[in-house]
Amino acid sequence: MNYELLKARIWMWGPFILAGLLFLLTLYFVIPILTSTSGGEEPVETGYTRQSLAEVTASRVNLRRAYLAAHGGEELLAGLHSSRARGVLETSAGLVSFVSIKKRPGQSALMLRFPNHEQKFVVDGDVVWQRISAPQQKPVVNRLEGSEGQQVRHLGAFFDPVMALLLENEGTIHGIETAFSEDGTMIIVDFESEAFDLRSTAFINASTLRLASRVDALASGKERTFFYLDYQSANGVFVPFVVESYLDGEFENRVSIEQIEFNLGIFPATFQLPPELAN
Repeated sequence: MNYELLKARIWMWGPFILAGLLFLLTLYFVIPILTSTSGGEEPVETGYTRQSLAEVTASRVNLRRAYLAAHGGEELLAGLHSSRARGVLETSAGLVSFVSIKKRPGQSALMLRFPNHEQKFVVDGDVVWQRISAPQQKPVVNRLEGSEGQQVRHLGAFFDPVMALLLENEGTIHGIETAFSEDGTMIIVDFESEAFDLRSTAFINASTLRLASRVDALASGKERTFFYLDYQSANGVFVPFVVESYLDGEFENRVSIEQIEFNLGIFPATFQLPPELAN
């Protein structure tokens, strides 16, 4: 297989890969919930008193305090420094296995295994590069710059946009409200993130304070919706092991995590720029 044919096949997968990459921004690092009440009042079904739920949604400060406290506290969350996940990306075009490695601050490596080749995206701060490998072919390595590099550079973000918003103050909240749905009471957060370059609405389950869904408004006028499902505990961290993505209601992909671990030692060479690109 020559490089041009290989490149053509990669771009055939492009929309699915990019949608899948967006998932990796949403890997949700949350700690087991510590349910508490305030003022000696009895909790209701949501885990809060009606009064305390109103207080939580009254301001960004209150939401941040409650959200982080319910997920183990700011100190514990801030102590997460690395992760390694493997699983499968399912699209209408087929299945792609992946391994994702992240290290704070701003480093990530994503390995995708296609039927006929493998592709690796690496982010090391402002440096972004990729390696394409195919059987009996010399690997093709190149830097990614411009808009292409910026899209992949977002993978260097360790937390999803909602946790980054509330833990690291990355973004601006335009509105906080509550609403009732068939899935229970939701805390709805309308926010904007310059770091992720998006305007989004997060739907947080008021009972568990876990992210249930997120709707991103795209520059094209379309909407991309993520659903976070099958939360499981991994090393004491609750993670949605299934994340589904829809574009204007049409299915894009489903990401299923098979294993995820946190706070591992990561070799620096994982993110090191290849010698042929160093000059």
